[in-house]
Amino acid sequence: MTNTDDRTLDISEVTRLLENTTALLRLRVPALPNGAVDWRPGPEKWCIKEIVGHLSESDKCDFVGRIQTMLGELEPDLTINDQAEIARQRRDCDKNLQDLLKEFDSVRSASVQFVTTLETADLDRTGMHPKIGKIRIREVLHDWMYHDLNHLKQIDSIVQGFIWNRLGNMQRFYQ
Repeated sequence: MTNTDDRTLDISEVTRLLENTTALLRLRVPALPNGAVDWRPGPEKWCIKEIVGHLSESDKCDFVGRIQTMLGELEPDLTINDQAEIARQRRDCDKNLQDLLKEFDSVRSASVQFVTTLETADLDRTGMHPKIGKIRIREVLHDWMYHDLNHLKQIDSIVQGFIWNRLGNMQRFYQ
């Protein structure tokens, strides 16, 4: 698939999409059965609670933190966080879902507020990512939105996996 539209989204478009993740999580996740939010689709796979916790951590470290570093230094060397280790330390599967959603609401609200302070000139500031090389703040913002969408799809996939074995013969409709 080729996309010829390389236009950068403006700050208001970015903030609307980032806020949308909070709204979607608030609508969908609390309605899920408890078993679904705690269920792991496989070894070393995250439960939905861990995904919500990961979204909070990513806002703080991978997105706002990285952008702040890029604003504070001229082309800084950026770091990579061990997401699996952070998830193990957070132990989000053992936490209350409502508490995790409140944490995410709070973190995301602060993140959106931060994004609104960015100026157009800030979007071309760069940093050196250890795996992919030079990145610009505008690319980090787009990655942030894509990252959210990826995890929303992951949540849907987990719910489908949780329900799959309960379909019985109805599975034939989906094979």
